[in-house]
Amino acid sequence: MALAALLSRSDRRDSFQRAQGLLDELGVPKAATTQELSGGEHQRTAVARALINSPALLLADEPTGALDPDTAERTAELLFSLPRRNKCGLLLVTHDSRIAARADRILRVESRALVPAGDRETVA
Repeated sequence: MALAALLSRSDRRDSFQRAQGLLDELGVPKAATTQELSGGEHQRTAVARALINSPALLLADEPTGALDPDTAERTAELLFSLPRRNKCGLLLVTHDSRIAARADRILRVESRALVPAGDRETVA
């Protein structure tokens, strides 16, 4: 998890502290191996990994696609809280209209072009 920070030449101790802080904040339990983590915990670990170097823009491609409905809802809540909490943008791609309806702006792909989807009520 701290590898991304270490590769950006961050201080070793700071990298590990930041990684543990993000994992704690996102509710990922300490596990002996990654196989012990649930699907939702794997998703939250991926979010932590994406945030480790404080990006200006967080890209999320189908972040809830393989999750059960409850875990998908919790993951969506987390993702949509990140821009405000971490002062970053969020670009999320999803086929789930309930997740899309949370966005400030929604675009659809039509004829290989991005077009405004209209108001949120028409998406949900």
